[in-house]
Amino acid sequence: MKISLQTFLLVGMLLKGMIVFAANENVIQLEFYHQKGCSLCKRIEEGILCKAKKKFKIDIKYYDTSEEQNFIKLLNRLEQFKDKSNESAYIVINQKTLLAGEDIEADLLNQLKSTRLLPATAEKGKVNLDKKKVISEGAKNLSLYTVLIAGLIDGINPCVFSTLVLFLSFLSVSGIRSKKLIILGTVYCIGCFLTYYAIGFGIMHLLAYLLEINSYKHFLNIGIITVLLLFAIISFADAWSFYKTKNSKKIRLKLPAILRDKIHFIIRKGIRYRFLIPGIFFVSVCVTILEGVCTGQVYLPTLVFLTKSSGLGSKWNFYLFLYNSMFVLPLVILFICFYLGISKFKLIDWSKRNVVFSKILLGLFFITLGIMFFMLEYTLL
Repeated sequence: MKISLQTFLLVGMLLKGMIVFAANENVIQLEFYHQKGCSLCKRIEEGILCKAKKKFKIDIKYYDTSEEQNFIKLLNRLEQFKDKSNESAYIVINQKTLLAGEDIEADLLNQLKSTRLLPATAEKGKVNLDKKKVISEGAKNLSLYTVLIAGLIDGINPCVFSTLVLFLSFLSVSGIRSKKLIILGTVYCIGCFLTYYAIGFGIMHLLAYLLEINSYKHFLNIGIITVLLLFAIISFADAWSFYKTKNSKKIRLKLPAILRDKIHFIIRKGIRYRFLIPGIFFVSVCVTILEGVCTGQVYLPTLVFLTKSSGLGSKWNFYLFLYNSMFVLPLVILFICFYLGISKFKLIDWSKRNVVFSKILLGLFFITLGIMFFMLEYTLL
């Protein structure tokens, strides 16, 4: 009886092991490498991974790459697959297949199906482009062009242009010429660039945090799309109003008078400061912050778009640099024109002749960005 009991227990343990082995054989192992504050990672987790859990037997291990040991593990995986991409999200399937970035949303279900049918020989095959992948790739490719165009449009904003012409006028009255003008112009542009970059840096981190909170996400998306359409309508109305009246007072999207007066005061104080270079740098910082009320109409929605499409991955820092470079480019060109002897009156006249064009361009940009937001939010989910 004792032998029979031992035999029974042994057979039971073997059967249990076989059952567990059979179950585990069909379980697909996934490694999900993600970043904190990454909207793509959040979308993958709440979207495609939830679908995968319902259709397949999968065991997912989550690795936050903000932790050093997880980041090192990811680097080893990238070396294993000879992958040189720089994405914010990766998934490894059964240690044999690597998916990166937006390819995860497009290919994961197909890869899991292939892995289940042919676990030993499944390879990453060609997948027909579906609607989601086409839009996803389009948004990815448009990010660069969006940043370049948005930064340039922001830089030729009438608020920025009029302030710079005023600043140049004060420099002219103060008798600043030649090499000193180049030095002060360089200091001013660098100050504007660094200040605007710092503002964008802070806003993107705040947006990444808000987009992580589901209760805020929907409200933020609807709010941004609504504001963009409203700004587009006002921009077109401003263009029509100025075309008919030639009166800048009729323009609605502009710097408030109280801030404009404050900027004038700061410029006068900065130019009269005992140490001129620090004074000009101080002027550039203060003016850029105050102008943010006007320029933020373009900057803020662009930052939201970048945060949603790229997250806080490696690309966003490069995009932020590009945006601010394009923002400062018109300032550099104006300084060069002024240095070459083009009078401020010609610059003012040029600005007035292009108000209608700039407002129409601004309205078209708001509409385009609103459509891209809608695509990212409602088509890719």
